[in-house]
Amino acid sequence: MVWACPEYSRGAHPDALRPRAAAEKNLASTNTAERFRENKYRELSGRIVAEANLTEVTTQAGAMPTYTQEYKYGTGYCPVEKWGIGSDALFIRVGHLFFIEEDVYENLSGKLKKAVGANAIRVRSFDRMGKDISFTYNHYTILAIIAMINSDISGKRIIDAGAGDGILSLAALRLGATSVDLVDRLRMELNKANQQLEINGYIAGADFRTHCVDLKDKPALAAAIPKVPQQTAIVSNIGNLGGLNGVTNADSMELIRIIPNTVLFIAGGNFETQDQQEEVVERDERLISQYGFEAIPETAMVRLTYPHRPTEFLTCWVGRLKSSATGLLEKPMPKTIEEEIVSQI
Repeated sequence: MVWACPEYSRGAHPDALRPRAAAEKNLASTNTAERFRENKYRELSGRIVAEANLTEVTTQAGAMPTYTQEYKYGTGYCPVEKWGIGSDALFIRVGHLFFIEEDVYENLSGKLKKAVGANAIRVRSFDRMGKDISFTYNHYTILAIIAMINSDISGKRIIDAGAGDGILSLAALRLGATSVDLVDRLRMELNKANQQLEINGYIAGADFRTHCVDLKDKPALAAAIPKVPQQTAIVSNIGNLGGLNGVTNADSMELIRIIPNTVLFIAGGNFETQDQQEEVVERDERLISQYGFEAIPETAMVRLTYPHRPTEFLTCWVGRLKSSATGLLEKPMPKTIEEEIVSQI
């Protein structure tokens, strides 16, 4: 399903935003966000902006080159709004999810809080979603949320690999996930995530679990992450370049070996230039095919156009278990992620 803003989409219709069948809705808790028509979300956004006296977020002069900010999923443009004070975001809407800074939310009228309902996600800090100092996190996070909105994660357990402050885990629970396991090597980040999940009404041990484990430590991951009967989706917004400890989405793919019933893999944080784009995507697709998965054609993407520099693409793609894949854990796989990457270069 391509979920996009009606006036921009070349294929999607606003009726695609209506709630799904009653049988699927029964899986959702009272904390699950509801889907309406796009004009309903815009009306609610307008009321939040008016009550909180917010303005559209602007880039600080000279802080960075100008760039386009049109978020796409497949061929459709996805609705994203950013509001705040100056260059500081205090309210970001991604589709039908309303990420609102905690103090702003608390000062909204009771009537408006009720109207927004479970579509509101209270955020203690927008450091990763909205401030210019970390604008790439902003894009990557929004793209991962767009990919989750357009993926069937309702009723599934989510593993948030490289969870950071838990924004994607919050989005997953609002989208109907049964529970979330957050994995990060930094306890400080998991503590932030724990606080953000709890202020949104989620309970540690029931709705979410945190695991302070390095994604390269596979035995520790296997021991820490519980096995559950539900299907599992892995969300990895780490990217393809590697951070300070060299972890990439390829390391998160190794979780497919460890976690039974994994059926979806959402890979965000990808940075590509126009020249690299096909090469990087094809390498990742070949890699995940070793696990019995296939990359679906639709990709969440934002294009950054700079003066005097090549066009850059930030992307989030989705892999799903092939319908014919059985006995996944017994399938022959590369001995290590590093060997597979080297073999494909």
